[in-house]
Amino acid sequence: MNQEEPQKTKSFPTVLVLFIAALAPRLALLYEYRAGNPYFNAFLLDSEKYANWAREIIGGDWIGKGAFYHAPLYPYSVAAFFKIFGENYFFLFLFQMVLSSATAVLLYLIGRDFLNKKTGIIASLIFSFTDVFAFYGLKLLPATLVVFLLTSFVLVFKRFEDKQGPLPWIFCGILGGLPALASSNLLLLLPLGVGHFFLCLQEKAPAKAKKALAFSLGFCLAIFPCALGNYILERDLILVAANGGETFYHGNNINAAGTYAPPPEITASLQFQNEDARKAAERETGRPLGASEVSRFWFRKALSFIIEDPRRYLILELQKLHWLVSGTDTSIIYYMNFERNEFTPGLKWFFMNYALIFPLALAGLWISMRDWKKNYLLLGAIGIQAATLMAFFVTTRYRLPLVPFLILFGSHALSLLDRNFFRKGLFYCLLGLSIISLQVYSWEKQLYKPNTSMLYCNLGYALEDGGKIAEALKVFEMARKADEKNIVPYLGVISLYARSGQTSKALEFYKEIYPMMHPRMARETLRDPALAPIREGISEFLLEQEGKK
Repeated sequence: MNQEEPQKTKSFPTVLVLFIAALAPRLALLYEYRAGNPYFNAFLLDSEKYANWAREIIGGDWIGKGAFYHAPLYPYSVAAFFKIFGENYFFLFLFQMVLSSATAVLLYLIGRDFLNKKTGIIASLIFSFTDVFAFYGLKLLPATLVVFLLTSFVLVFKRFEDKQGPLPWIFCGILGGLPALASSNLLLLLPLGVGHFFLCLQEKAPAKAKKALAFSLGFCLAIFPCALGNYILERDLILVAANGGETFYHGNNINAAGTYAPPPEITASLQFQNEDARKAAERETGRPLGASEVSRFWFRKALSFIIEDPRRYLILELQKLHWLVSGTDTSIIYYMNFERNEFTPGLKWFFMNYALIFPLALAGLWISMRDWKKNYLLLGAIGIQAATLMAFFVTTRYRLPLVPFLILFGSHALSLLDRNFFRKGLFYCLLGLSIISLQVYSWEKQLYKPNTSMLYCNLGYALEDGGKIAEALKVFEMARKADEKNIVPYLGVISLYARSGQTSKALEFYKEIYPMMHPRMARETLRDPALAPIREGISEFLLEQEGKK
């Protein structure tokens, strides 16, 4: 009998208990979410983009009309799900909750294989009750899939360390390419994996090179269909998605403050970002540009900002670091605290949060650094995510793939709570870090206030999508009172009038609020599908206003 078989049999009850411990509260949360949260079947910004993309794929446009602007694996997965089960969001979110629960089990196995069994159990339980993982499992966003694929890759890579021959490593490379197809920054898993062979394996150089080559081949095989499709459609070498330069500029421009900040040249509307980024780049260069050229244009523009004002850039990086370590919810679409307080109190069952996890992780990292070769993959995963956030910008969703690995090291610190731990003084270090972190988190919650007006606007649009027109009008009025200078709630009311057939009233209200609009915002209303019933009237009115100037 294989020596691993008794261990697998022995660990099965633990795996089952941990899976149920993660899944049970998630199922209760899902039922509560469906029963009382207006966001259940109303999607905003990125979520709306992914839903529409999946519908287009099902409708036959499975290859698209140009290079992918966003990593494609998630929308294609959603399209496959819709094809099999229909456009049933309950089952989609149920599937994501199962994936999240499976990730809790993967953390147990990773913790056991890299550190010790106690660490694995603690890590799995912490993950199961961490608020952001439960929350984003209920959103039509790739975060849950990315975390699952990333942790799967790390576990398989670890278990293949002693495998010989090319096939296991080709398979491992393919598994490493899948997270990159869901989140482009994870293309860095390729150099991370290759580095592991040469830095950590106790083998001769030719053996290391063969494994590295097989792994690289598998990785390239995984992303090849995506890169080939991009090349056929765009005649441009784009490995996964063509938005890297624009995204880099979003995080490094004159308006940037460490979180998402749309630059003045590009619309904040996700629906038109690709088109506007290309047009602005072509206007400035004076010639047509391919997708990769557009990306390089915005990348160079961000570099110019960095080089021309290094002092401002240093301050910006400190702001990013602040958002990275503080635990503040810097969401830009769905705000967890708002939904927890207003619609889904079951989120309070998930009591672990970033402010508790981060100091534990620092203590665990300090303890584990002497075994950096053994923990190379875990440290590398943290390094990739942290470097990406510091290079681009920090939001709660983009920070999510970092958190499981912080949980692992934090759990390792907790697993060492014994007399020896106290004697070394590490307990007092951990206690101090925890107190400081909680104080910073508490201070942040007092100082950092989300844009309440925009929260209500998002809710208004969600209610509108659900056909609850009267409720949506009330919410848009609350948004207007929260910030009378915010034009978005006014536009929301106009779209409600237009949708309900009151086109004359909608157009009159549009003319009334026109003086409040920035010229670019006024032009963008011509592209808003919600205002299609009055588009002709808006166009005539804007031409009339231009003539007066």
